[in-house]
Amino acid sequence: MATACKEFEQELVLYHYSELDEHTRDRIVSHTGVCKDCAGYLDELATLLPLTVKLDEPPQEFWHSYSREMRHKLAEARDSESWWQRISSYFHPWALSALATTAVVAVALTLTLGRQSPAPDEPTEDEAFMEILPMADNLDLLNHMEVLDNLDLLEIMSVQSNTPA
Repeated sequence: MATACKEFEQELVLYHYSELDEHTRDRIVSHTGVCKDCAGYLDELATLLPLTVKLDEPPQEFWHSYSREMRHKLAEARDSESWWQRISSYFHPWALSALATTAVVAVALTLTLGRQSPAPDEPTEDEAFMEILPMADNLDLLNHMEVLDNLDLLEIMSVQSNTPA
């Protein structure tokens, strides 16, 4: 195994893959013309690196087996029923009648519970009016009370107007 000069080792690999600029490539060519170690290292790279990139292609028998296995799995998947299809097959004969019955019950409950019936504790309109009527009498009394409050103010004003200036 040939060894290259430390400063040219990476550049020799890049030179092999043609990834150097023109100036560096010319420098490598002139160096390998003088240095036999680097020239031998470059020759070994040319023989070893293509072996590391060898294609790892499976044999044709693998692809036939793979294709056959995939066709069998797809056929099984196509033929098998899912769990919800098996369960729904048990309910299928009476599913329509059950759905219709559920709809009728839902409509009946909505109509029955949707009506507003007066609560037993709430008074009817007449009873509510009878409760408000005595308060109306008290309202007249309250209006008279305001006049009485204002009466004190009127007396004070009359006393001030009668006093001689």
